[in-house]
Amino acid sequence: MKCNYCGEEICQDENFYIVSDQICCKKCCEENTHTYYIVCDETYEEDEVTPFENKEEAIENYQEDIILFKKRLAEMERSNSPYKNIHIERYKKKIEESQQLIEMLKEDEED
Repeated sequence: MKCNYCGEEICQDENFYIVSDQICCKKCCEENTHTYYIVCDETYEEDEVTPFENKEEAIENYQEDIILFKKRLAEMERSNSPYKNIHIERYKKKIEESQQLIEMLKEDEED
């Protein structure tokens, strides 16, 4: 039997896969793990979730984000880009969102 993707012969005792009704050897088929999160029955992809070890790490992360976004905001304000205003508004929104997250994390400390 041959792999429909690379044409290599698949030995009798060798593992293989069936993918979309095609025979596939183990060299052509790479197994990966898809990470996703379910929060109250809603599914989020891995790039939508940021895990933290502790509150201090989260606060530090968002403080670094604010520094980065402020730098990009200043650069964009000096730019001649035709889409300058769109970027400026996006950076302002990101700064505000990060500040709100920091405030929420710090409020929890006060309780």
